[in-house]
Amino acid sequence: MPAPTSAHQQLASNFHGVSWNCLRRQPCRVFSVPFDVRPLRGTGNGDAQITTVVQPDISASCDRAKSDKRGCLDAPDWLGIFEEAQ
Repeated sequence: MPAPTSAHQQLASNFHGVSWNCLRRQPCRVFSVPFDVRPLRGTGNGDAQITTVVQPDISASCDRAKSDKRGCLDAPDWLGIFEEAQ
């Protein structure tokens, strides 16, 4: 997959800065790609609950227990995916 365009990167960068500024005094953390988000299934234990990994442009998690050294375990509080007009 090719790298995002510079316009896409600038939009994501601007949104990351604004998001971080709004949340900096909260227990939330803002992440940008590459950052793995690993949604959990309802069954299984540990890694068996993970069936997919996504990398949204921007994500924020206010639950520190969801963050680990590999990214975000389960859904973040919010995420942003930017798509350019064709």
